[in-house]
Amino acid sequence: MIKDLMIDEVLESKIYVKDGSAVSFKSPKDYLGDFVGEGGKIEGLSWRVKVADPVVNEETSGARNIAYPRVMAEADLGELIPNFRAVVGLIYALDLQKPVIKCYSGFNVSSCINLSIFNADNVFQQELLGDYEKVISTARNYFQEKEKDVIDFKEKFNKLQTSFLTEPQLNELLGRMLRESHKTRLGTTPILGAAKLLDDNASSYYVKPNGKFTCNRFNVYNAVTQILTNSNDIVDRPNKTIQLAKLIMN
Repeated sequence: MIKDLMIDEVLESKIYVKDGSAVSFKSPKDYLGDFVGEGGKIEGLSWRVKVADPVVNEETSGARNIAYPRVMAEADLGELIPNFRAVVGLIYALDLQKPVIKCYSGFNVSSCINLSIFNADNVFQQELLGDYEKVISTARNYFQEKEKDVIDFKEKFNKLQTSFLTEPQLNELLGRMLRESHKTRLGTTPILGAAKLLDDNASSYYVKPNGKFTCNRFNVYNAVTQILTNSNDIVDRPNKTIQLAKLIMN
């Protein structure tokens, strides 16, 4: 179950305990505190927080202790590019066989919060039981280098937006993406879902809005990221987004 929370609610939540495991996890403040503090230095920043699979224990007094094994905290830096909101996020998943923590830097489409990441260096992850501080320091760099990220994003976005496809080219692109996507963490489901959106006349990604075919590569990219947004996969969303970029920009 995916749920939206306020950042303070996550920071004040309990330590997650994994049944049958000898691993002792730290508190949410330990994992998120420095990241939230770095974001707090930026004027006007807001937070988008999602959690999954809460673990609830109830005291004899009736008080409820809630821990969240999967957390996404995304700092929204505002519209640094028209129609795109700059974001830096931190995610951890404690309930995996190998618990993981990751950070990412990208841009959400303002109208639909679809995540766009084009640079592989903008997703970084570590096994959480290792040196997870490297993730925090990388996230700190993401905050500090966001203006540079804006320049790189504009260049790649413009390339996709101005790369128009004929209908046979779109068919070829989707076919190639399907053939290659199963080899990645992206998988085939988002590609198939995007194909349906492209042919749905009720969709904003419809390729024949005025009875005439028109589609660029960013329309295809955004249709796929819409499926990723709808899936509420808070753990693998940035990784799948960068895998998509590799497929569509080659």
